[in-house]
Amino acid sequence: MAGGARVENVEVLGTFRLALIKFQEIAGSAMGDAESEATRTIMWLDNDQQSFWSSQIRSRAEALSRAQEALRHKQIFKDSSGRPASCIEEQKLVAKAQERLTEAQQKLQLTKRWSKQIQKDLIQYKGQVQRFVTCLMSDIPAAIGNLGAMIHSLQEYAAAGAKGEATFDPSVAAFFSSEAEGGGGGSMRRAVPTEVRPAEEKAPAEAAPQESAPPAENKPVESNEVSS
Repeated sequence: MAGGARVENVEVLGTFRLALIKFQEIAGSAMGDAESEATRTIMWLDNDQQSFWSSQIRSRAEALSRAQEALRHKQIFKDSSGRPASCIEEQKLVAKAQERLTEAQQKLQLTKRWSKQIQKDLIQYKGQVQRFVTCLMSDIPAAIGNLGAMIHSLQEYAAAGAKGEATFDPSVAAFFSSEAEGGGGGSMRRAVPTEVRPAEEKAPAEAAPQESAPPAENKPVESNEVSS
C-alpha cells in the first residue's frame, strides 16, 4: 500500500478488535483444553488403568489356581461305581478362568502401549502448534494494542477536526501504511503512534499603519517693509 488507509467508519476497527480478543480467548482455551485432556488421559492410563489391570491379573490368577485345584481334586476321586468322576464342569471353569486371566494380561499390555503412544503424540502436537501458540500469546495481543491506538488516534483526530482545531497530518497515513510497508512477514509489528497536530496559529494581523504626524502650523512670513 503506497499511500494511507481510507477509514470511513472507526466502529468497524472497534468491532474487529473485539473479534480478535474473542478469538484469542476461544483459541487459547481450546489449546489449553486439548493439552490438559491428553495429559489427563496419560495419567489415567499410567495410574488408574495399570493399577486396575495389575490387580485384576493377581485376582484372576488366584481364581485360575483354585479352578485348577478343583479339577485335580475331581480327577483323583472316583465315583461309587469306581469309575473316574466327570470333570467337564471343572474343566469349563478352568478354561474360563484362564481366558479371563489372559484378557487382563492383554489389557495391561495395551494400557502401557497406549500410554507411550499418547505421550509421543502429545510431544508431536506441541511442536506442531508452537507457532500458533506464539501468535496467540504475542502477535495477537500486539495487534489488539495497535488497533486500540489506531482507534484512539482516529477518534481524537476526528474530534479535533470537527472543532476546527486540527489540520491534516501526513503521519496519520504513515500510521496505517507502516504495517503494509513492513512486508507482512507473518508477524504483526507495532505501529508507530501518531500525533494530531493542532492547527497552526494564525499569523498576527498586520499592524495598522501609524498615524501621520499632524502637519506643522504655517508660520506667518515676516515681510520687510520697504521704506518709501
